[in-house]
Amino acid sequence: MAISRESMFRHQTNADVLLWQGRMRVAFAGVVATMGALLRLTGLVNGSATSLVGIASAYILAQVALLVLFERTGRASTAQLALVIALDLGAIFAITFLAIAPHHYDRALMLSLFTLQLTLVYFGRRAASWTLAGVMAGYVALIGSGFATGRQPEVVEELWILFIFAGAVGALIWEFGNFQQRLGVIVRLF
Repeated sequence: MAISRESMFRHQTNADVLLWQGRMRVAFAGVVATMGALLRLTGLVNGSATSLVGIASAYILAQVALLVLFERTGRASTAQLALVIALDLGAIFAITFLAIAPHHYDRALMLSLFTLQLTLVYFGRRAASWTLAGVMAGYVALIGSGFATGRQPEVVEELWILFIFAGAVGALIWEFGNFQQRLGVIVRLF
């Protein structure tokens, strides 16, 4: 099956954007892991630094492998974009589950704003909407896993926070989701 010129251009653009974003993702994960580990090692925050560093290291290795792939091929498909987003969300929710107390699970929502913002600005409304759906599913799974491990999160409070978050992010997606199209119109004017 032949790939259309538009599809090839989109895959090349995806690769270009994911290459520079990947470096930012790796740096962000490194900073979060380092700060989290230091807070745990100094006793300022409860919990083990080992799981935090382990997840962050696996995430960084996966991101670096994808960076090498995108650099070599010069392309990134929609499925590969989805994989990058899934890696982001998987790392966020795994770290939250393993390293953060249930009454602070909402930190996963704050961390997910990093991925949501990058997705919305550079890949548009549809990708950001799917990312928001992934965040919501991850957060519900996080709350459910709290029960499975006997942590007992406050379900009503957690769901209320999730709905506030989803409403605010949904409004941003709606308002700014066609940002690239609006920029294209401005460019065509000149």
